[in-house]
Amino acid sequence: VAAVFSGVQVDKVLLYVYIFAGIMAAVSGWIISSRVSTARADLGAVYVMQSIAATVLGGTNIAGGSGTIFGTVIGVSVFAVLANGLNLIGVSPFAQNLLMGLALIVVLLINNMSIIKRKIAIFIKLNFN
Repeated sequence: VAAVFSGVQVDKVLLYVYIFAGIMAAVSGWIISSRVSTARADLGAVYVMQSIAATVLGGTNIAGGSGTIFGTVIGVSVFAVLANGLNLIGVSPFAQNLLMGLALIVVLLINNMSIIKRKIAIFIKLNFN
């Protein structure tokens, strides 16, 4: 709404964003398929969980809301260091996915606990002060 009132052509910007996302998806598909010398529909399925986990580790709320670019970069860095460390000690890829999933669950639980604490504090402040 604020962008429309500021004179930004939202439809045009949205079209450019979708075009850019499509080009980036094509380039990433091209790079991934060239690395393994084949093309399959499920080839990049592993990267979906990794990208979501890295973003959530960086502080973005998975239920909606906002995150920061710096937080996402930190999350990607932590995720990459963790994955590299697991590779160096010889953990199998299946166990790595399991550990990354567990790390994501732990971060989500911590995030939910902080949201619940905040709601309780607001409830107490509104009703008992």
